Order: sequence, then C-alpha cells, then structure tokens
Amino acid sequence: MNRRELVKRLSTTAEERYGVRVTDSMFGDWLREKLIAAPRKRGQIREWTAKEYRGALEICRLKSQGVNFAGAIRWHLWIKGFDPPKFDPRKSRRPLLKEFRKFRFEATKGVYTTYDPRSEREISPARLETIARSIGTQDSRLHSILPFEAQQIVKARNLAEFDVGGEKISAAASRFCSEVLFHLIPGIQADAANEIAGTICSAIVGNFGGLTGKPDEIDTSSEASILCATVDTYMLARQIAVGIPSLLAILRVLNPNWTSGLDAARMSARTPHWRIGNFVAMLHFLHRAGPILEGFLGGNSGIPCDYNALCDIVRMAKDGKGGSQWSVDLAQHCRTMLTGANAPNSGATTSQNKNLGV
Repeated sequence: MNRRELVKRLSTTAEERYGVRVTDSMFGDWLREKLIAAPRKRGQIREWTAKEYRGALEICRLKSQGVNFAGAIRWHLWIKGFDPPKFDPRKSRRPLLKEFRKFRFEATKGVYTTYDPRSEREISPARLETIARSIGTQDSRLHSILPFEAQQIVKARNLAEFDVGGEKISAAASRFCSEVLFHLIPGIQADAANEIAGTICSAIVGNFGGLTGKPDEIDTSSEASILCATVDTYMLARQIAVGIPSLLAILRVLNPNWTSGLDAARMSARTPHWRIGNFVAMLHFLHRAGPILEGFLGGNSGIPCDYNALCDIVRMAKDGKGGSQWSVDLAQHCRTMLTGANAPNSGATTSQNKNLGV
C-alpha cells in the first residue's frame, strides 16, 4: 500500500481502538523522530507493509496510554520487540531512566512510613501490621501464586527499597517454584524439588534487591543498573520481556489454579509503567546476578555471564504457542540444566547470540 492508504487505514483502526486520529502530518513527525522507519524505495515507489503498520499502530496505543515523549516511545517499542531506526541502548538510557522514575513514583506513592530496616531491625507485631497497612494489601488474585502476609509485605518493601531482608520473600517464592518443578518434571522427588527451588529463589530474590531504591540511599539501586549494564544484558532482558506473555500462558496451562493471578500479572504488564518496571527489574537482576548465572549455567563467555542456555529457554518461550509439546521441551531444558550438563546449543558464541537478537 502507498503512504496515503497506510495513514487512512491506520487512522481508522487507531481511532476505533484507542481514540487516536492520525494525520499525514503526524505520521511524518514519527518518521522524522525515528519512531518508525520508511521502507526503501523500489524505483520511484515506496511500498508500505504490515511491519510499518503494526509499529505505527503500537505508537497510537502508547499515545492513548499517555506516552508522548519520543525518547520514551522508542524505549517502549524496543522493549516490546520493535526496532526503531538507529536505536542504540548504549546512547539512549536517560529516557529509560526518566520512565523508570515514573514507575517508581506510581509503585510507591501512598506508602507512608518512616521505617528503615537498616537502623530498626526488630519491630513489634502491632507496628508490623501498621507498616503493612501503609504499604497496601496484596491483590487477592495473586494469593494463588504468592500469598503474602503482613511480614512478607514489609519484607518485600524493605528488599525493593533498601536491598535487605529477602529471606521471607525467598521462602514464599520457593513454594511456587517447587510447584512449577512438579508440573514440569513429573516424578521429581519433593525433597529435590524443594532444595532446587530454594537454591534458585535465594539467588534470584536477593538480586532483585534495590529495585525501587534511590541511588543517594543505596549503592545497589536499579538506576545504577540502567546506567551501567552492558548491551548484552540489555538484549537478554529484552528477549525475556518479549517472551514473558508466552511464559505466563504456559504456566496457566500447567496449573489452572494460577489462572487469576497470572491474568492479573499479564494485564498489569501491558500498562506502560509496569512494562518499564518489569523490564528494569529483569535488567537489574541480570546485571547483579551475572556471576551467579555464570556458575549456574557453567558458562565462560566474554560477557558478564554465559547466557546461552538461558537464551534457549527464553527463545522457546517467545516462539512457543502453548500446550504440551512446549512443556515437554522446556522440561527437558530444565532437566539438562539441573543435572549439571550443558544445555542444548550452549556452544553458541556471543556473536551468534547477537545475530539471533539475544
């Protein structure tokens, strides 16, 4: 289709779905701002395809959600798997930092407490309840996945803001992880599943610490990760972010009791603030957990950790359609990793990973 046809079709769909009317002038602004790329001319003709249409429609969705700054739009597009022209994560981190601060404000507003676990280690049950109420209550739909009590709510806040006290969170997460292992690996012994889950969750949860912390208060804030993480870490975080919807879909298949909680997580992940928050959380974890992942995966590549086996699983999640075969394949990957053997295709080089978009 030509440009006029594209803009007409785009405007009709965007106005119907998102209440956004697109003009040719507006579309030209998006091209100049490097939000989308124009296809190459063939002779005197430029043929616009579904690729440009989908990217422009996503811009309309973002604008309907309140994302209007060009730098922020580029990041949202990139995280969702689009490729804005000439976008380079190494040179465009300030807009991501600004968007993350918006997420942090939304995630922590309304939390009124002066409790600092670094100086006030022991608190009474009554004060614990008061602090938990000031933080807020857990969405009831998430109880089937991670049922948090008052103490765990406070511990989660302490971990996110001050990077301390992740033990209680690890215990709650390991119970869920054990259930996942039971479904993925039929016949696994309860003791083995609990031990594996506990080890994994202790390593994972600790490295999420400091997510909402401020750099003037702690050294391990996620703002430091945004500014210091390598491009390889950014690329893997992006791959995981793109694969998350498929992962959630598969977990729904594994256990229908998790459906309401997973649907709540899926819907929140579609909002701009939480999309940024989830991406930065994964980036923060990968940036901090490089040595742990390297030991767990047995890698020795030149990047912070050998992501090859993890990349295989993420790619499977991204490409998976749901259903039993995906579960069988993922279970085989988990078995291979947990028995200490190298994962399939783990010999891929860093340059090969880059070619795959990882």
